[in-house]
Amino acid sequence: MATNIHPPQRSDMRGSKAKIREKVISVVSATYISDFIISIKFNSGDDRVINFLPLFHKYVKGVNLKYFSIKNF
Repeated sequence: MATNIHPPQRSDMRGSKAKIREKVISVVSATYISDFIISIKFNSGDDRVINFLPLFHKYVKGVNLKYFSIKNF
């Protein structure tokens, strides 16, 4: 599983033609912990444990409600 996030970073603020440098962050691995909680390791060395349940309650609607079932998550 690879997810790329490309936040632009300004490396030189002089002049109107400032150079923009991209930092690519990728998911190295993801491990199911329990229910809607996943541990994610990134290529930057960061490890995060994310509970997706609050996001699901707020944003998952309609046909996507099937993901509230643990077996579909």
